[in-house]
Amino acid sequence: MSYLDRYVQGSIGGVAFRTESMNSTFGRRVAIYELPFSEKGVAHVDLGRASREFRIKGFLIGTDYDRERDKLIKVFEKPGAQLLVHPTLGRSMVLIKPGAQTNESTADGGMCEIEFTAIEARDPLPPATGLSLLDSAQNLRDAASDNLFVKLLTEGPDFLTEDVFSTLDSVAGRTGQPRLKD
Repeated sequence: MSYLDRYVQGSIGGVAFRTESMNSTFGRRVAIYELPFSEKGVAHVDLGRASREFRIKGFLIGTDYDRERDKLIKVFEKPGAQLLVHPTLGRSMVLIKPGAQTNESTADGGMCEIEFTAIEARDPLPPATGLSLLDSAQNLRDAASDNLFVKLLTEGPDFLTEDVFSTLDSVAGRTGQPRLKD
């Protein structure tokens, strides 16, 4: 089973987003002591596992991206810990560090980039519920085809549009997914 089989759609506080990149920080907390007149290095005391930190860069896309952006901002401004569903590391209760950002541009109409940093919290995890991998894949497919459709209609030549949708239809037929056109 590859990591793609375990990959889930990211979300924070119940608001889903798609990820572009993720950086995580792990390790242990240690107190370092440099002892006088010692040439053997440093002494240390292990203080336990450090809190994990997740720096996530993602995006919202589609015709209702602005509504999802507003929901996400409310989550970022909400006090207390939130449930983070990390696409590859799983579920964690986290606190959002100040400085979460959104970036929108008319050049990328229908899309909003997001960046935020979350720190692992002590709060217990709620029971697992949510989308299956198949549901997540279907949602991603739908969003990608919506965006592709808009781009092709506004910027692409007719022959390319027909060829792309023909290819997508044949792939969808092989995976048992609904076809893009009748």
